[in-house]
Amino acid sequence: MRINKNLISIILSLSLINYLLLPRLIARQADAQNSVLLSDNFDDGDSDGWEEHTFNGDWFVNNGEYWGTASPSGTISKNSYTVRGDTSWKNYSYSVKVRSEEEDDADKIIFFYFNKDRAAYEVNLRSQYNSSHGNDIVLFKSPNLDSTAGSILSQKSIYNYPKTDYTIKVEARNIGEDVQIKIYVDSKLLIEYTDKKTESNTPIYNGAVGLLVWTQTPHTTAFDDVLVKSLDTPPTPHVEKVILAPGMGASWNTEAILNCKLDGYQGDWTMAPFAEDIYNPLISSLQDNGFQVIPFYYDWRKRIPSHSTNISNLITNLNLGENEKVDFVGHSMGGLVGRAYLESGSDKIYKYISAGSPHQGTALAYPAWYGGEIWNNSLVTKIAATLLIKRCGINRKNDMETLREIAPSFQDLLPTYPFLKDTKTGILKSIDTNQWLKGSIFPPTGTAPIIATLSGNGFDTLENIRTKEPSKKEKKFGLWEEGKPAGKETTTNGDGTVLSKSAKIEGVTNFEINQNHGGLVTSQEGISTIISFLKGEPSATSLTVGEEPKSALVMIAYPSTFVSIDPQGKIKRDKHNVVAQINPKSGKYKVGFLPLADESTLLIGQFLKNGDYSWKEYKIKGRLPFAKTIKFDENTLTENPLQ
Repeated sequence: MRINKNLISIILSLSLINYLLLPRLIARQADAQNSVLLSDNFDDGDSDGWEEHTFNGDWFVNNGEYWGTASPSGTISKNSYTVRGDTSWKNYSYSVKVRSEEEDDADKIIFFYFNKDRAAYEVNLRSQYNSSHGNDIVLFKSPNLDSTAGSILSQKSIYNYPKTDYTIKVEARNIGEDVQIKIYVDSKLLIEYTDKKTESNTPIYNGAVGLLVWTQTPHTTAFDDVLVKSLDTPPTPHVEKVILAPGMGASWNTEAILNCKLDGYQGDWTMAPFAEDIYNPLISSLQDNGFQVIPFYYDWRKRIPSHSTNISNLITNLNLGENEKVDFVGHSMGGLVGRAYLESGSDKIYKYISAGSPHQGTALAYPAWYGGEIWNNSLVTKIAATLLIKRCGINRKNDMETLREIAPSFQDLLPTYPFLKDTKTGILKSIDTNQWLKGSIFPPTGTAPIIATLSGNGFDTLENIRTKEPSKKEKKFGLWEEGKPAGKETTTNGDGTVLSKSAKIEGVTNFEINQNHGGLVTSQEGISTIISFLKGEPSATSLTVGEEPKSALVMIAYPSTFVSIDPQGKIKRDKHNVVAQINPKSGKYKVGFLPLADESTLLIGQFLKNGDYSWKEYKIKGRLPFAKTIKFDENTLTENPLQ
């Protein structure tokens, strides 16, 4: 029996995803739930936010460290300390790097659970020159830091620690009426102590954090990399809904597209009929795995950040419960739309994954924005973008002007990396323009969802564009101002549309599979990766798998209703004035029309596997029903397809 090598590759890839990557996702999820309460590395040169209580000493920032100095006043011993945080904090970890100028010449002290009475727990890593307790680590309990009174709760000798710098970490948890304390030095657990509630003892249950120097002898200690993280694990959000945002050109509004209106049009945006074969398999698979899919269809012609308000309104209308969130899946431009929404500060998204989204832009946007040419290999984008040029370029100087006025979103897709190569010098350069991506910070700071990306590789993908000087005529019309294309440089490190490096985000989980741009959301491997990420476990339900369209015969009649019958006799009714025959065979397609106005328009788009395409427009007079035949050749464009 012969075994299909591609099938073996898919099975092995899925197994690796489930076995190797999912544990990393679980670990990232757990890490994300430990929220940061305080982080300060003092690299900004100031100690803003710290409240200093000094006695014959000083606190100051020097070379990215927070220094505490103090000297005794006669025979008086006293603490000099600084505090930061909220006295209501509890159940947290607190870590600090501590350093002395010479080997163990000073005690190194931090404190935690500092409350309104100035009581606190202290951790003292004592100097080896301390005559009574050299090289000990000690846990104190102080009723008031302004006094020297206190009691030792636990101590341990650490004679193998003769050095100048350490990292001290404390974990404090309230367990019933007791407080459990763990103390680590350089990641090694040295003290584990429980301060129990008794008739004669009351633990300290909450408080801020701080740094301290002790003034029986002169001390100078440097502190750095303060980090406080909550140990309270919030409940896992309830998620049953997932927002799906398709790519560029996959959303449709008849009046907006065909009448070239950017606003003031009627009707909602819906899935473009020629995009159904791309996204329906993913939608069905998500539903089969327990998710309620909420499609987000949008005016992809507009600037990407402009959609954030509509996503916010969509989520508001879902009336989510107190502990309910939604997941977000974005393909291609859809991932950037979700990215822009997250940057606006939303906390309603639990998990976010982009598939083939150009987070660093794509070189394919350059010929569109600077020359009005569509090079995109994505069939859906090519159909939609070339339709814009066909319908909206009548009263404009050139196609570049048309796209810039009707579809400014192309500007948001320009690469942030150097990609234009001068044919004479061989020098690569980037472009300096008003790009949203250049000013975008992602993942956003503060509260953020669990983030992942899915990218494809193994397909020839445009990497660089070789350029030359444009002609005088082109310069006159403002074409190719950054250089006219004179050649293409490709790499297989991409999905055929977006480079792998652009589809990834530093610091998050990045999945990579051997699929092209459409295959990321139509293949078994791509769909399984997305659902496994959302569920946090392998998807057990059988998946609906699709195939990326390679060619299409697109018929648009407006205003009109119509049906199309393919050469095999299969009937398709129009959806929103569109019928799309995907991967059509050569032959004659019968079409029956019912015009809804005295004059209507019929558009026929032919898109072949070899990349050739054309649009033909016909004017239909009268309201009487009529039938026509459309001739299609899958290998050659038909000059006059309407018979």
